Amino acid sequence: MGLGGIGVWQLVIILLIVFMLFGTKKLRNMGSDLGGALKGFKVQWAMMTRIRTRLNFRKVLKILTVILSIPLLKKPKNKLTPPPRRTAVSPLLS
Repeated sequence: MGLGGIGVWQLVIILLIVFMLFGTKKLRNMGSDLGGALKGFKVQWAMMTRIRTRLNFRKVLKILTVILSIPLLKKPKNKLTPPPRRTAVSPLLS
């Protein structure tokens, strides 16, 4: 017994009929196309997993920002801008 009640000899006969109908070259091309499609699906699945992980990390940072009232996602200040000027108040003038 083979797969689902189909015997080994029946599988061999089915494979011979498929080879005679399509030919080995066409079957080889179909196999390589199927393999390429599966490889592309695998690559896209990995990319979507990375994007989903990044989005989840950003959501966590936003929630922490709201809860803690700390701006975690703000961009750093430009280092080229000068610091604000401080005016000294003399005790004699007041």
